[in-house]
Amino acid sequence: SFPLFLAMTQPAQPWMNSTAAEERSRTLLSEMTLEEKIGQLCQLAGRGEGIEERIRCGGVGSLLNVSLSDCEDLHAVAVSESPLG
Repeated sequence: SFPLFLAMTQPAQPWMNSTAAEERSRTLLSEMTLEEKIGQLCQLAGRGEGIEERIRCGGVGSLLNVSLSDCEDLHAVAVSESPLG
């Protein structure tokens, strides 16, 4: 039925339901822990040991000096394995 279809297409993350950028940002920030917010401020260089785990925990905001293939791999970890992916 139509309502069931709409329910199935709704994103799991609440901030993806809103349309205005400011509202999405506010909603996302309200879902983040203090540790995740601090993690977004961390910029690391290279693909060091344990980086995947730090990404999974929300402890990395950005990376420098990584290859394209490493970037794609680490992005996949962030999107599919982190709490707010």
